Amino acid sequence: MLRVHYRYCPVERPEVRPKWFSKQLGLVSFAQSLKQYFSSSVRSNDVKWTLYIDRFEELNSDENGILYKLSKQFDIKIVKLKTKSNTKAYQCVLNEACLADDKDKILFVEDDYLWLPEAIMEMNWTMDAIPEVDYLTPYDHP
Repeated sequence: MLRVHYRYCPVERPEVRPKWFSKQLGLVSFAQSLKQYFSSSVRSNDVKWTLYIDRFEELNSDENGILYKLSKQFDIKIVKLKTKSNTKAYQCVLNEACLADDKDKILFVEDDYLWLPEAIMEMNWTMDAIPEVDYLTPYDHP
């Protein structure tokens, strides 16, 4: 079982991002990568996607539309957080991830990652090739 823990907050920081970037683009690119992963003969019930949304009440109409469309395509569990804190939200995600079975694979996802179509498939193959790996995160900070 691949357990995806995806953190999302609608608050943008345009001063630190390229003009073309949006968190919605990250969410959609992740969904496309997950679709490709399913096309590689993985059953959709072999993936549990939990989407943790902090400041849910601040989602705009575009974000609500994307969530509606994605919820029709994927079995997404949405958890509404009220932490208004990256650290506290991350702690909630870690606490939930600790409840997984030892045989589960854990993928931590942040809302500012962009995904290539083959990314999830490649990450899963990596976890299969290295049995000692418990989780993966495409961490992007120095």
